[in-house]
Amino acid sequence: MAFRKILWNKWILNYSLGELVGIGVAAALGRLLFISFPPTSSLSTSFMIVLILITAGALEGIVLGYIQWKSLS
Repeated sequence: MAFRKILWNKWILNYSLGELVGIGVAAALGRLLFISFPPTSSLSTSFMIVLILITAGALEGIVLGYIQWKSLS
């Protein structure tokens, strides 16, 4: 039972850190994106914004998946 609690606590700590890093990366990319591109109605700018935000979300998922994999293996 003690081993389960240690594993659970380790997983919670690693997941929390992974979530913090993952969301931090996505938020930083989003912030840099809105500093770099002034608000316009151009279709190419809108497409670029969507592409960058999807990439940020994918990076967040990769960070979280890796942290969970490392903590559970």
